[in-house]
Amino acid sequence: MQREGGDQAYYSGYLPQYAADANRDAVVMLLCKGQCGRIRWGLMNQDYPGESVLRRAKLGDFSATCLKCGHVAKDPYNWYR
Repeated sequence: MQREGGDQAYYSGYLPQYAADANRDAVVMLLCKGQCGRIRWGLMNQDYPGESVLRRAKLGDFSATCLKCGHVAKDPYNWYR
């Protein structure tokens, strides 16, 4: 499915083992501020809306759970694929 800005909801690239079974329509890379403290793959609370939508989003519009440690991020700043 095409999203605003031409982004695809389905991610067809490589995912590490800890994220390999995740819903590929909702995965996103983010800075984990939990135990990881580094860039990790996370699972959004809805399908990926596109990079331009995430850039305009406000705190709390979206959330993503780190697939490594489970920390929930609510700041879509710099989430990407």
